[in-house]
Amino acid sequence: MWWLLAATALAGTRGAVSDLPPPPDMEAAYAPRRVALVVGIDSYDDPELGGLRYAAKDADDLTAVLSDPSAGGFDVITQLSGEVTADAFWSAFRSVASTLQRDDTFLLYIAAHGTLDLDSGTALYVMPSDGRLDAIAATGVALAELERALGQLKSRRRVLAMDTCHTGQGRSSISAETMARIEQFRGPIPPPIAARVSQSEVRLYSAHFNQPALEDKDLENGVYTHFLIQALRGEGDADGDGLVEALEAHYWARDRTLEHTGGTQVPWMETQLVGREAVFLSGDPAERRDAERALLTGLEALPARARITVDGEARGAGAVEPGRRSVGVTLDERTLVDQTLRIEVGEALDISRLVATRGRRALVELGGDLRPESDWVPSLGGRLSAWHLPVDPGGGRLALGLSGSYGLADLPAGDVFAQAGWWWGDRWLAGPTLSGGLLWRVAPLQIVDDAAVSLLSSDEKEVQSAPALSPGLSLHYNRRAVAGAQLSALIFQTDRGLSAHPQLTLSGGARF
Repeated sequence: MWWLLAATALAGTRGAVSDLPPPPDMEAAYAPRRVALVVGIDSYDDPELGGLRYAAKDADDLTAVLSDPSAGGFDVITQLSGEVTADAFWSAFRSVASTLQRDDTFLLYIAAHGTLDLDSGTALYVMPSDGRLDAIAATGVALAELERALGQLKSRRRVLAMDTCHTGQGRSSISAETMARIEQFRGPIPPPIAARVSQSEVRLYSAHFNQPALEDKDLENGVYTHFLIQALRGEGDADGDGLVEALEAHYWARDRTLEHTGGTQVPWMETQLVGREAVFLSGDPAERRDAERALLTGLEALPARARITVDGEARGAGAVEPGRRSVGVTLDERTLVDQTLRIEVGEALDISRLVATRGRRALVELGGDLRPESDWVPSLGGRLSAWHLPVDPGGGRLALGLSGSYGLADLPAGDVFAQAGWWWGDRWLAGPTLSGGLLWRVAPLQIVDDAAVSLLSSDEKEVQSAPALSPGLSLHYNRRAVAGAQLSALIFQTDRGLSAHPQLTLSGGARF
């Protein structure tokens, strides 16, 4: 039995040893990393594709800025340049993807020829060195497939940046057959499939679908890539926090690409940013104060010539200090938005939605009324209200609404009111409110007996109404969930004279 006891003791020791120091490299192994796969393809086997002059140099220059500790500070960079086959690309992608963890930042950059395949519903492709225009689907890298692969990565911060196009100009080649079909279209080319199925978090494109992505011999780069590199060197730091987000970098590169090409090439972006999550491409993310940041989003839905300002300074999407901010949007010297509003910590302020609503919000509430009972108004009733009001302009503003109530009594009764209020504040809304309309009730039909000079009630019912006003004071907690209280006087006129009753309304609802 001694051997059994020894084995038991050893087993117990195996599971009970404590206070051992962790492996020295464990913390570093699990620390968030910045990982990039940089691809520049300028050599092609298919003579129909031809070569590119600066795609490989673009990859070299971008790798230099990403690896610079004072700029990109990326930990791991895998670069493929010159001649890159489809197998080589996917092998490198899978190898990098297998190392990614949840908190890593991943950037995939591609400078190459692009093309499109109309047989697949206007599917977009990036062409590797062994790609052929007469077999696009079989030899190209489908953008839809690439974006699906990005969406399946463990890393939650993902950026796809592409300096390519699909028009047959610039960094693009289209077969003669496809070009002939395009020329037969009446109207625009059908939109690409890839733009609808994309799953990656931030996608930066050097040119719109129907525009060229240009190379420039004076810049010795693709135009968009040249200015993207400038942005990552710090010039794209729109908010001056020492960090350059993907959105900041894109808008810097976009504006200068527009200027440099005279509007021939218009970069664009798609994003699925949520809350205050941001993707930093340059600078040290450890220096940012997460709890004190917010985001501007939705700028891509606006025309490129729209000008967005925060506190009078022109800017693009990305981080913004929370608090009371003056937000303006102008288009062709026409003011679309001029509002002062409070931006909350972690809020994603959708500028396009602000433009669409012209800075207005709706409050919808369901609540109840408490008041002394009378023959016209029950002591307890349910109320539905809807308000329409501007976003906080830094002072009082007019709120307009409608409401209706239904009394909880033996016979139906209630009111229908139009409402107006002059309210101050944003998180808390307070101010005077005036409601006006009709009280209504269902009451027994009364018959006058001339002989007895008295009123007799029949079994029949009639609907009666009386004009009413309700001045009062309102207080609302105004977030996504809304809570409100209103203290008012209900004043109404009947054939028996003027009556007044105090009334307390408590409500809750949502803001839209």
